[in-house]
Amino acid sequence: MNTLIFNVNDLALLLLIAQSGLLTLILLLVREKAGTGNGLLAGLLMAFALQALDTLMYWSLPLKSAVASAGVWPFWLFKWVPFVQGPLLYAYVRTRIAGDSLSWRRDSKHFIPVLLYPLLVAVIFWQLRGGNLEQGIYAYGAWFASEVFILMLWGYKVSALAYGARCIWYLRRHAKHLEQAYSNPALAEPTWLYMVVGGFVGLWAWHFMGGLAELLALQQLSHVMGVLVNYFSFAFITSLVFYSLLKSQVVAPPLAAPEASIQRPNLSDQNAAKALQVLLQEQSLYLNPELTVEDLARAARIPERQVSHLINTCLGKNFFEFVNEARVEMAKRLLVEGDWSIQRVLEESGFNSKATFNRIFKRYVTQTPSDYRRQNKAP
Repeated sequence: MNTLIFNVNDLALLLLIAQSGLLTLILLLVREKAGTGNGLLAGLLMAFALQALDTLMYWSLPLKSAVASAGVWPFWLFKWVPFVQGPLLYAYVRTRIAGDSLSWRRDSKHFIPVLLYPLLVAVIFWQLRGGNLEQGIYAYGAWFASEVFILMLWGYKVSALAYGARCIWYLRRHAKHLEQAYSNPALAEPTWLYMVVGGFVGLWAWHFMGGLAELLALQQLSHVMGVLVNYFSFAFITSLVFYSLLKSQVVAPPLAAPEASIQRPNLSDQNAAKALQVLLQEQSLYLNPELTVEDLARAARIPERQVSHLINTCLGKNFFEFVNEARVEMAKRLLVEGDWSIQRVLEESGFNSKATFNRIFKRYVTQTPSDYRRQNKAP
């Protein structure tokens, strides 16, 4: 007799578990230099795999029956896992951006909910004494008689979203630092990490909305959202691995933080800064869309750190502004003096895309390139 063990909804969870386990093994076996965050990514993958296993044990009836023969405790074995996902993601992003590895002394506070989990379970078991605990195996609503259980479920969601927001903040701060070293920060900005963090936040936002639906007694909607989140989780893990492994080289090397105190520039520094401006113009260095502060330092034959110091302190701007102001001035001249297309103008000015050109040009001129040409070109 053929018996259906897993249904189509369970399949997404099974694939998620299998894929996470396999890729975790690959990440742990690949030998790479420190600062790649492979161990943290492997931990995050396993956290999602264990969460999927916990869900599968409860909602797959054949598997639930087999597990229930051991008592109620297996259903509480992995419910601590969602608490570690946010901290692991944050540690992974921080490691990839700054090479800042996990430190137990500094980061142990992020795992306090996991350390307190046994105490939470003890309180929940005490609140559900008298049959509700065992009844909850087949009637999930019975566990909602424990206020601590409800708080724990909301703790998952709030914690994950808070860490997701923290990761977004960290990435935005990094984008500001990129402007100190790149004339086109988008070339070095870790777009794939934005997608990873965005996927994580989107996934837990869906969990949060599902919880709200349950809170508002919209049981059917809550059930549908609970099923769909399994498929979303599988898609998220797939994209996480794809971007982490295939796009890992786009992460820029760690950049030094700006100095806390800035000294008043002397006459020598001011002259050196003006010389950098002349060099940028005479050699048309700004025409390189991928120009970096390292390239400018090499052309000027002075240390990279000194170049950053001169631009920041003597000219009062960052490298991004320093180069793009020159590009905009060239674009203004070409728009007025010639009949080239906008695409040709942006290419001859050192920009690499029309969207970037329009955004930067309007930032400095407060007009679009087309409007500027229309108002300033001689009849």
